[in-house]
Order: sequence, then structure tokens, then C-alpha cells
Amino acid sequence: MSSSMAEHKTNLHIAVFPWLAFGHILPFFQLSKSLAQRGHYISFISTPRNLQRLPTIPPNLSAFVNLTPLPIPPNSNLPPNAEATSDISPDQTPFLFEALDSLQESLTKFLEQSRPDWLIYDFATAWLPPIAAELGIPCVYFNIFNASTVAFFGSVSEMTREDGGSRLNPEDFLVPPKWISFPSNLALPFYEAPKGDEYKDPIYRTGSAIQGCEFMAVRSCIEFEKDELSKLLPIGFEDRVEGRGFVTMDWVPQLSILAHPSVGGFLTHSGWSSIIEGLGFGLNLILLPLSPPQALNTRLLESKTIGLAIPRDEQDGSFTRDSVAESVRVVMVAEEGEMFRRKVKEMTEIFGDRKLHDRYMDEFDRYLSEYKSKSQADSSADLVISDTKYPKV
Repeated sequence: MSSSMAEHKTNLHIAVFPWLAFGHILPFFQLSKSLAQRGHYISFISTPRNLQRLPTIPPNLSAFVNLTPLPIPPNSNLPPNAEATSDISPDQTPFLFEALDSLQESLTKFLEQSRPDWLIYDFATAWLPPIAAELGIPCVYFNIFNASTVAFFGSVSEMTREDGGSRLNPEDFLVPPKWISFPSNLALPFYEAPKGDEYKDPIYRTGSAIQGCEFMAVRSCIEFEKDELSKLLPIGFEDRVEGRGFVTMDWVPQLSILAHPSVGGFLTHSGWSSIIEGLGFGLNLILLPLSPPQALNTRLLESKTIGLAIPRDEQDGSFTRDSVAESVRVVMVAEEGEMFRRKVKEMTEIFGDRKLHDRYMDEFDRYLSEYKSKSQADSSADLVISDTKYPKV
């Protein structure tokens, strides 16, 4: 048991419930382990198959982390055994939201029976805070997207407007929003701009989840699709690199790979969690975003010369093998890429600072303990924690 466990005077029971995507599940799981290291008992809630795919809990934390399965009721709209975004195509995501919402009854029953001291939840379950408030359970909203992304989509009142907000056309997303009053490149490329009403439900859920928060955790995954992978990995590539490299289409221990001394660069989808991990290990970043939040992360990193985006067609988002190779060359070895490599070294001093990370976690831990006895009268999240905790760069 760590010294922080031994010294902790208030052992809390904390329920944790992330969105059904491993780009969310894994950061929530990492947060859970950090809290368990400080002596708190964690009920980590997800579907059975998602829990089976989690990394092994370290032996010294096994008594503190309880995996709590909630089976999805039969849903004819989802493929068999589909329990996460990695199991479905993007156009099936609304059905996964429906499946998540169908867990409301079983999750409520769990909360009624276990009465945790805190509930940490994600953007997709905006219906949870009212339930928790009725049970007297204070809430933490853990937003894994960075502050710039949240700002791009607007205030709570903007995100929860019945008419979908002030931006009604795809073109409205191609420029910085009107509420950003300073020079900014925060905008989406045309191929990532929302079409029709596809963006309204996730944004509304996010706005509802944030509503009424006193304090905000902000971090970021969708998987590569076969069309994109075929350009990066041509037919026969796996056979040609056998013995010299490794190719897999499954989930891998990314942290262990990024930490390996042989790795010097990271071609990433620009998920915020992956960016944090890459910078923490001092890796040069080549960026290939695959969703609107990731496109915003890319714009942010490019504006600060921290990473280089692979050039793409503005209309359809297509790219070429040559553009991938040239981007890797620039970032890794070319003279004109020195500014990226220099900036990454600066960022590593921040993102790779374990003492800084531990200090923020200790402060969060202390807040949870001190806030425990406060009575909650409203139906909003009482706390929002954020990974956007680093100095301005």
C-alpha cells in the first residue's frame, strides 16, 4: 500500500461510469486507479464485454477497484456483442446512445443499493445528475475533451438550445465561433463539419452534463477505419515488415509502446488523451484527425507548432501515402521540422512531470474528501475536473 493510502483519513466509495468508447473508458479507468492509489474504493461501471477488455488491475489495487457489469438490454439495432464504438460503424453511434440510455434503470438500482459517496460520469449520461441528486449523491463530470474544444461548441445555454444553437449550416463551423473574441484558428475543415442534425444530440448531452458545474476534468477516440488504414498500410505490408515491425488492428497497450526507447515519433488521430501521452514521453507528433474534436485538437497543436497535420483534401478529407511519408519526414528528420521537435521537448517538461500530475491528483483527492458532507440540493454536477491543467503554451 502506498504512503498516500496509509495516510488517507477518509476512504470514499466512488462510482465511475464512462461513455461506451475506449477513448473515454481508458482515461476514466486511469483516473480510477489514481484514486484507488489514494485509498478510495472504486466501482467502475460498464458493460460486461467492455470490462473484460480493460487492462489488468495491478495487484496492489485489486482490493480497491471493483468492476461492476451492467448488461445492455436486447437491442436489435446493434450488431451482436456490440458494446463500444470500436464494435460499430460511425453511422450506428445513435443506436449505442440508445443502448446507453437503456442502462438507466439498472444503474439507478445500483446507486440506490450501494449509495456511493461520489459519482463520476461522462457527457453521454446527462440524465444521471438528477437521479444522483434525488439519492443525495454528489457528482463529478469528467470531460475528456480539452478546453478549446468545449469553447468551440459554446456555452451551456448555446449547447442546450432547443433549436440546435446559433450555427445551423455546415459553413458556420468553418470559422471560429462568434463568442471567441480574440484571434483564433479554432474551426473545422469542411469534411468534418456536421451535416444535418447529426451533431445536435452529442452537443446537447454535453451541455446538459456541464450545466451548473462549479469546477471542470477535460481530456480525448474513434478507431481507424479500413479505408484510411488501406492508405497507411498497403496490401502485403504486414508480411513485408514481419520480423522488423508489428501490425495489429486490435487495442494495444499504447502507454507501454509510447514509453519504449525505440519510439521517437507518434502518428496519432489527435485524441486528447493520446496527445497527452505522446507529449509525456517526448514523441514528435504527426496528426491525422478522424472526428471534429480531433480536428480541433489538430488546429490547436499546429497553431503552437507542437505537431504537424498530414495534408488532406478540404472537401472529402482524403490523403495520400506520399503526404503521410512527407509529413513523417518533416517532423522526424527534416531541417524545417526542427521547430516542432524543439517545442515537443518544451512540452515534455510539463506533460511528463509526474510530480505536477500527482499534485493535481492530490488536490482533487482532498476536494472530494472535504466536499463529501456537503448537502446537494440541485440536479447538476457539483464538480467538473479537467486535464487542461497545464500552463499556457
